[in-house]
Amino acid sequence: MKKKPGVMIYFDMRRMVKLLTDEEKGKLFEAILDYGETGCTGELTDTLRIIWPLIQNRLDTDSLRYTEVGFKRKYAAYVRWAKEHHEAPKDY
Repeated sequence: MKKKPGVMIYFDMRRMVKLLTDEEKGKLFEAILDYGETGCTGELTDTLRIIWPLIQNRLDTDSLRYTEVGFKRKYAAYVRWAKEHHEAPKDY
């Protein structure tokens, strides 16, 4: 499976982020990028640990959706190939 090109940042996250200091915002941004790329966040401050589950849930949902779309596209390519070769494609 192809590696994800990045993560989504949503406007509704702004309400939580507004409550953070500039330093915390930078750490949160780094944690989002780290989690999106490696699945790890590193050390989070107490404040960031409070809001992290909400952000992590969005990142996990997006990641799952990205993976599912990738599988569906691969299956669609396989079905096209099977039809071109006059074979009955297997079920998804």
